[in-house]
Amino acid sequence: MSSKCETPPSSDIEQPPHLPPSPPLSPKPSAASIAPLDRLIAILRLCRSGRYPFHPLQGNWQTFPLDCNFEVLLDRIEKEGLLGYFDDKVHYDYDEVGCTLRMPSATHERFIEHVVSRISTDIDKLAERLGEDRQNEIAKALRGIERGGSTTLELHAPRLENSSQESDAAEKVVRRSPDASYYGDIGEGGNLPALVVEVSYAQQKKDLPRLAESYIIDSEHAIRCVLGLDITYSNAKGKAPKDHTGTISVWRPDIEYSADGEEIGVCACDVHEMPFRGSQGITCEGEVQLTLSDLLPRATMERLPATAYDEHITIPFADLSAFLYNAERVQTAKYPERNASLPTKFRKRKRSPSEELSDGRESSFLMLEEAELENEQKVDRDWRQPRQRVKTEPLAATPTEIVERRRSKRKASGGRSPPMAVICMLAMLSTLGRASAMAGITPCNPKLPRDARLSALPDSDLA
Repeated sequence: MSSKCETPPSSDIEQPPHLPPSPPLSPKPSAASIAPLDRLIAILRLCRSGRYPFHPLQGNWQTFPLDCNFEVLLDRIEKEGLLGYFDDKVHYDYDEVGCTLRMPSATHERFIEHVVSRISTDIDKLAERLGEDRQNEIAKALRGIERGGSTTLELHAPRLENSSQESDAAEKVVRRSPDASYYGDIGEGGNLPALVVEVSYAQQKKDLPRLAESYIIDSEHAIRCVLGLDITYSNAKGKAPKDHTGTISVWRPDIEYSADGEEIGVCACDVHEMPFRGSQGITCEGEVQLTLSDLLPRATMERLPATAYDEHITIPFADLSAFLYNAERVQTAKYPERNASLPTKFRKRKRSPSEELSDGRESSFLMLEEAELENEQKVDRDWRQPRQRVKTEPLAATPTEIVERRRSKRKASGGRSPPMAVICMLAMLSTLGRASAMAGITPCNPKLPRDARLSALPDSDLA
């Protein structure tokens, strides 16, 4: 008796058409792919834990388009327990484009610190010289200048002259976190700085003009100068960049006149991407000047003597190039070697059960968020359009058997065709029934009484 199970032919079975392979399945809908606000929250959680969630080539500015106002954003951040971290540690911009997170690198921070220290030193030296020249009023105004750091500024964007829609004409609140800022007398300049310093790198150079215009126009000319520095960063492995170009730009308020003679406030670029270091790392000749009008509020300048407009501070390009070189050394430096005088073992304080439980939950969230972000980036990066198949003839010496995959169709009544295992089982039972009939064995009917079933069996089976 053969045990091979043959499938009976069926008119309900059809062969599928030859189709190209389908692309990989998209990741399941997640917070990262559905809601930009949820993705922003996930990024903030990773940043608070000390994990850098951005790819190095994406830069240190990341913008998240949001469809909610700033109050809704703050409310969500507070519910997630991130408000303290967001207010204290996060540098961000919020405007009509969305929320931009700033993740400054070591090169960025040290370069900013060098530039800010140089500006502060020159202001102090100028105030001292003017005091010796008995220009005490100007010297006093300079001594009142304070460094504001990366304070988040709240700007109330004014109604624009060419606004055509009511939504564009309405006042909007814009928030920006400059890399550095300088404040004059608060009584005369208010809560906005006179000088703003921004540092970007090559991929973000295009954003500097828009930022500068926002600072000057949205502050209604309260911000008197924007100093923009564009540099090239080392990569994630600490290797020096191939292009060492560094440029500087300066934006200031200006006035234009309409056809009716009406004054219109604009932003003017007085210095446009002037290189202070070449592509080969060679220092360029030149300098940048910051006048007292760039450092002091407008109301302060109006009450000072006219000689105040002639005073300025100067930063040579050679100093800017040296600042950038020293900052890059930190990025390319190696991790400190272990000192033999240090202990071989270390211990952290024992955490309470509540802290361990909280850390465990946080780690679980972070692992899920990192996996989501990695999966989303990997699928987008790896998927390729499938190639068209080319039909080739098999070799003569190699017999090839093509087995077509068969798929049953649904019946018109709405039922399903029996599975293959059921068909095989029925075929085996049919074969066994025929074999039993040939051997003279009468199958028992389970519905008959027990005595009737026993009487139907042969005498040899009863024995």
